Amino acid sequence: MSNETSDEEVDVAIIGAGPSGLISAIKAVTRDVEVFVFEEHKTIGLPAHCAGLVSVKGFSKLGFHPPSNAVLNKVRGAIFFSPSGHSFVVERKEEQAYVLDRVLFDRFLSLKAKRKGAKIKLACKVDSVSVEKKGIFVKLIKEGEESNITAKVLIDAEGVRSTISRKLGFSMPRGLLPAVQFEMINVDVDVDFVELYFGQKVAPGFFAWVIPTSDNSARVGLAAKNRPLDLLRRFIKRNILVSSRLRRGKIARIIGGTVITGGPISRTWRSRILLVGDVAGQVKPTTGGGIILGSLCSAIAGKVAGKFVKENLPIDALGAYEKTWRKLFDREFKSMKLLRQFLNILPDKTLDKLFLYISRYDFNEDIAKFGDMDFQFKTIFKSLTNFKAMSIIFLTLLSQFL
Repeated sequence: MSNETSDEEVDVAIIGAGPSGLISAIKAVTRDVEVFVFEEHKTIGLPAHCAGLVSVKGFSKLGFHPPSNAVLNKVRGAIFFSPSGHSFVVERKEEQAYVLDRVLFDRFLSLKAKRKGAKIKLACKVDSVSVEKKGIFVKLIKEGEESNITAKVLIDAEGVRSTISRKLGFSMPRGLLPAVQFEMINVDVDVDFVELYFGQKVAPGFFAWVIPTSDNSARVGLAAKNRPLDLLRRFIKRNILVSSRLRRGKIARIIGGTVITGGPISRTWRSRILLVGDVAGQVKPTTGGGIILGSLCSAIAGKVAGKFVKENLPIDALGAYEKTWRKLFDREFKSMKLLRQFLNILPDKTLDKLFLYISRYDFNEDIAKFGDMDFQFKTIFKSLTNFKAMSIIFLTLLSQFL
């Protein structure tokens, strides 16, 4: 038990004002409970550490779309490149994904949360958390001054570093890869297509990306097991598929981050604490994207927390958060994790054959018909039950022995 006194009592405390924390706040405050969001940085959305590519369909599931000023570009599809340069295109006539300005998007969510009644405290760091009998004791530091609050529920949306959650006994997300991204101008890109590059020499354990933000600017980055900055510079200078289009470009900004490929952690709630977003590992293992699935899980957390407080429910009622998100999305995370593990063990020679056969047998058209950026179980399942796909897989595996 803590002997310290609380300066204030709140219903729901949230660590982090990224999309996961803010969407949790929006959903919790609609239950007419008091919600405080604590963000350690002075500015919403900074520092940026995200490629910002988010599906249009995913936003439909969230029930809103980003404001036009937060959308830098809209893309119709993606071009996939194998280690030796074989490629295939997955495209549709209509726009498939937004390329977001994350600062403006996060600010949009913060204004939405404030208008609904949530209070957001900037430059306010959560230093420590302890679970007390009647609530959560939270120690805050703002401008060097300490203060304390007591909350009935804590939603942890602190991100991948997991500082607070680890102190509380939760596990860290697995499959962490360092990533780096250049925001480049004066480059030659197709504004309608994202480009993805695979191979052990390009980005071991993941892939490199070129995401157009306009007809002459792009986000160019990669995640890898080690040395991502060195690999990215080499990719831009030496990869014959991009070097002529990128190497004369100017780097406007360099962003570092971490990609999560291991799926959700084993448990995302305990006592009065709910974990959401990156800290819970609620990120697609295939692509490292976490805005849509993380936000959908966060919305569940906000609703459960708000109901818990409003109806004065027993603590076990908070377990509905984990039961609900796992029922809805656990199959997605598990299937994507298996696909990521499969891709990671394929040698470059096999990847080349796989991409070649996908292109030769027009399986990219099948992917375009039934694929989904966020809910990939359907794509994976149909691939495993599709004769054309099974033929491609068989030929690819056979090629290893020829």
